[in-house]
Amino acid sequence: MDPAPAHSRLRRAHGPGRARLGGARARSPRGAHMTVLVLALAPFAALAAWLLLGYGNGYDGVRETPALPLPDETRPSGLRTTREIPTPDGETLEAWLFQPHGPMAPLVILAPGLAGTKEVHLERFAWRFVEAGFAALVFDYRCFGGSTGQPRHWVDPFRHAEDYEAVLDHARSQLAAEGVIDPDRVVLWGSSFSGGTVLEVARRRCELAGVIAQAPYLETPAQQAPTRLEMARYLPWVTIDQLRMSFGIARPLYIPVFGRPGEFAFARSRENPGVGGEIHPDTAQFWREVAEPARGGWSNRMLARFLADFDRFDPLAALDGVRCPVLLVAARDDDLTPAASVHGAARRTGTGVRVAEYDCGHFDLYCGEVFETNMAAQAEFAAACARLPSEGETGLPATG
Repeated sequence: MDPAPAHSRLRRAHGPGRARLGGARARSPRGAHMTVLVLALAPFAALAAWLLLGYGNGYDGVRETPALPLPDETRPSGLRTTREIPTPDGETLEAWLFQPHGPMAPLVILAPGLAGTKEVHLERFAWRFVEAGFAALVFDYRCFGGSTGQPRHWVDPFRHAEDYEAVLDHARSQLAAEGVIDPDRVVLWGSSFSGGTVLEVARRRCELAGVIAQAPYLETPAQQAPTRLEMARYLPWVTIDQLRMSFGIARPLYIPVFGRPGEFAFARSRENPGVGGEIHPDTAQFWREVAEPARGGWSNRMLARFLADFDRFDPLAALDGVRCPVLLVAARDDDLTPAASVHGAARRTGTGVRVAEYDCGHFDLYCGEVFETNMAAQAEFAAACARLPSEGETGLPATG
């Protein structure tokens, strides 16, 4: 009989490797728990990876390349050429320079409203300013139209303000050096969402001669505020889009911009077409005159990440800091940027702000008979700011 203890006989029979195996078996409950945990978490990890890398919410379809430049155009009143303007982050803004016949003209800088491009009706404003003796510089924001930048259709009022400043700096240095414009007579122009943006720029830049803000976004009216259900729908999209931006993932997430009341869209108005572009009997002429297909492949989309910082944008507070003359244009039947908000802002700010109001909707200011009256008042106001001879006073009611 072998006098060695039982565990020694076991070691001799099975060798040291088997003894270690027995030790591993002793720890197996912990390993089993880890295996169960990994298996339990695997579906969630797979879901997270899919949301981050593969999920799409159905609002894709934005063209990924800038629009090609248009040929130059000459009219009796002046010339339109294309300029490329650098931004501090290395992108290039495409701008149209409208020049009257004659050097050192005062300048109006114009940019589109929410998620828009300069092709949509801004050219008619620019030519009218040229006829009034101004040069006009109309540009696309980064990631829109003919300008570079990825991802496309990135709406961000703070980035847009930087783009306005890049154009302003280019004009006051390069165009002034070329003898095209007078750097001390520059007026900023914005409409709708960019009407709020120009107020933010004017708050920073005291060298401006004046500001025109047409139907400006100043605050979110109650009828435009998203419901709780809509916020619950937006929140995961915003989160996913921001995470994709943080990790450098190329596929962004978009949300619809314009729609009708009751539709899921950021800006809802009875003047709008449907989210899918459907024209309704009360859809504004503005939309009916938009060229199809839009140059550069524009579509009714913007990045979901816009909503993350939107609440920090406060044009009303910016207006308090503007020191140059301001013309606010209001539309009495506007359900996007109500006239009441415009008048309230003017009363709060004081005598440096004038208001012109028209009996029309938000988009009627761009087209038809209202455009003619609106444009005449804007040109007269700009002429007063730039100290140009005009046919009379602005005739716009001061508020106080």
